[in-house]
Order: sequence, then C-alpha cells, then structure tokens
Amino acid sequence: MLDAIWALGECTVRELLERQSSVMAYTTVMTTLDRLYHKQLLTRTVEGRAFCYKPRFTREEMHRAEAENAIRELLRSPAGPALPLSYLVEAIPSMTRSYWMNCRGRSRESSPNWANEEKTSPADCATDVGVHYR
Repeated sequence: MLDAIWALGECTVRELLERQSSVMAYTTVMTTLDRLYHKQLLTRTVEGRAFCYKPRFTREEMHRAEAENAIRELLRSPAGPALPLSYLVEAIPSMTRSYWMNCRGRSRESSPNWANEEKTSPADCATDVGVHYR
C-alpha cells in the first residue's frame, strides 16, 4: 500500500481505491492506512469528511531503514558479531567499483531529511511494521 501512496504523493482512501487494480473493501484500506498512520509511517490531514494520507518518509529512507535493521539483526548473532562481519567482508570484493562509488554520496550527512528531529526515525518505524511496508 505504501508503494501506491508513494506513487500518488498523497491520497484519501477513496482515491487510493480508484487507482488500485485489486478489489479491496473501503474499510480494509481505511483500517490499514490508519494503522500505518499510528505506526508513524504516514501523516494525515482532514480533507472534507475524509483523511488525506501522505508518506512520512521517502522510499529511499525506508529502504535504508530496512537495510540498517537487517544489519543490526545480523550482528546480534549468538556467535557474536565477528562471524557475520566476516561474511560481509567476503561479499565486498564481489561488488563493483561503480556500485561503491555510487554509494559514497548516500551518507546520512547528505540527506537533510534524515536528521530532521521532528520526524521519527524510519528505522524505528520499519521495526514497528516488521519491515514489511509494501
């Protein structure tokens, strides 16, 4: 559902239903959007008699949060962090130079929205949702 909202930018339940190809009940979509709002993944404003929902984080911020959570979980290995880190080190040579050069510009410092203290961390929100946000 987040993918559809990211594509639209913002929408009401009715607008989302009109654009979806699958047939879902209005109340199902309304409940899902309300839950995503309470998990702080969406913001909402009153628009007439309905709420207009908008993503609180960009797709990139959510993907980054998902990766951070996966790495944190990997490092919590019962054998300690050395073993999972060795797997990561072994995987690095298989990555291309252009991939790593592309990643260099994507640090937290280069993302002004990331450090916005008014927002909840997308990593925290992704954890609340179980990282399944699609």
